[in-house]
Amino acid sequence: MAHPMRLKLLLAISEGEVSVLNIAMRLGIPPGAVSKHLTLLRDNGVVAARKDGNRVYYRVIDPVIPLVITTIFEMHSV
Repeated sequence: MAHPMRLKLLLAISEGEVSVLNIAMRLGIPPGAVSKHLTLLRDNGVVAARKDGNRVYYRVIDPVIPLVITTIFEMHSV
C-alpha cells in the first residue's frame, strides 16, 4: 500500500465502486498501470473487484482505509 500510486488509487475508489477506466481517466494514467496496482491490492485483500462485461469495478474492503489515506495526504500537505 505504501506506493504513492496505490495510495492515489485507493483514494480514488474510497467513495465507492469505480471502474478501472474511470480511475485511469481521473488520475491521468494508463488503464494497464491502474489494473496492475489494483490487482496487487486485490491479491493482498485490500480491495475487491467485480466484473461487469468487459469492465472491472473496484472498491475498498475496509472502510477505515480511506480515512487512513486521507489523513496521510492531509499530514503530507501540512
